[in-house]
Amino acid sequence: MLFVTGIRLKPKTVTVVGLSFPNTRCEIQINYENFGRTPAIITKIDRSWLLARMPPKTPVYKEISQLPTGTIVRGCEKTSFETTTYAIDLTPEERAAIDGHETSFWAYGFIEYRDFLGNDHKTGFCGIWQPYMGGRFLEAGPSNYIYQN
Repeated sequence: MLFVTGIRLKPKTVTVVGLSFPNTRCEIQINYENFGRTPAIITKIDRSWLLARMPPKTPVYKEISQLPTGTIVRGCEKTSFETTTYAIDLTPEERAAIDGHETSFWAYGFIEYRDFLGNDHKTGFCGIWQPYMGGRFLEAGPSNYIYQN
């Protein structure tokens, strides 16, 4: 039973002090935990993002990563997923629109995994960037984005 326990923006370059949305290249890092007692074998992960007031009803997954066979999260283990080939580059105007509440930054995606019996499962997540208190994500979005099956 894998659950996403956190979403964060991880800077890929030196952070420049300024806007509450990171004024730097960054990537979406997802933290997840296996709440079950048996291992989960991760097969795919997606970390997509968009700028919009609200996401569309149906998610469009754009950043799907196929994981190598044997990517295991042991029972009761916490871990995170990040890559070095993925970056979010927003223009100064896009950052200002986020800070001015003209648009919102959404991070969403899924984790696909197989349990020890060979059954496939998928966990979806979605969060909206909240610029107050130094910036963080709050779980939010349509039910088509946040699910466990």
